[in-house]
Amino acid sequence: MPSVSFLWKYIYYTQNSCHGVCLLLPKSYRAELHSTRWVSHFPAPRIDRIIEINIYQSKMVKVWFMDNEQKIDQRLEHHRSPPAYLELPELYQKTGVEYFKINADDYQNDAILRELRAKRGYTYDDEITCSEKCLPDYANKLKNFFTEHLHTEEEIRLVLDGSGYFDVRDNEEQWLRIQVVKGDLIIIPAGIYHRFTLDSNNFVKVRRYFVGKPVWTPHNRPADDLDCRKSYLKHQAENFVQFKQA
Repeated sequence: MPSVSFLWKYIYYTQNSCHGVCLLLPKSYRAELHSTRWVSHFPAPRIDRIIEINIYQSKMVKVWFMDNEQKIDQRLEHHRSPPAYLELPELYQKTGVEYFKINADDYQNDAILRELRAKRGYTYDDEITCSEKCLPDYANKLKNFFTEHLHTEEEIRLVLDGSGYFDVRDNEEQWLRIQVVKGDLIIIPAGIYHRFTLDSNNFVKVRRYFVGKPVWTPHNRPADDLDCRKSYLKHQAENFVQFKQA
């Protein structure tokens, strides 16, 4: 599934070497420069440059409250009846989870990701593919991923291909399911109880980021005595107003 949908091409004709183009777009839209051409003989007077800009619309992440049918296949959507969705600002206020849309096809040069890495010091990164064909000890790894746990450091994941679900506990101990697809970057804060599962497609490829040396150890629930858990609960009680954001 693509992370963005192409909508239209915007062509701007500049006069007298104008240096700026301003576009006002809705929040889910993004503009990328396609080409710039200087022209010396144009039918209209004073036209000296043609700028082509592609407009895309991001496919935003979906978040919903889960049902209580825990014995049914974890890879299913597990909506409540009727379904109850959550907007991204509410997700952050309840959990501290952050979300960014990245150009997965050229993530090395994505401006948002580069800024995140610089500001937060994500110096280490690697790549993992989760599928029965590619992941050693597949069944046990999935079982471990789906066991409720926390980490002492942030968990940063960028989906390069495929899809899956991150489940996180909100401030009322309810499970929230976050669907991630290609181009979604999610930051799970240290100290939050969470879990991960593939969906029915049984495939996801992700880029993982860390500050310094990676820390892989999961701490299964209960782990309320850890400092990171105590710090997380403090920020949660304050609706993450003072929490670190990019």
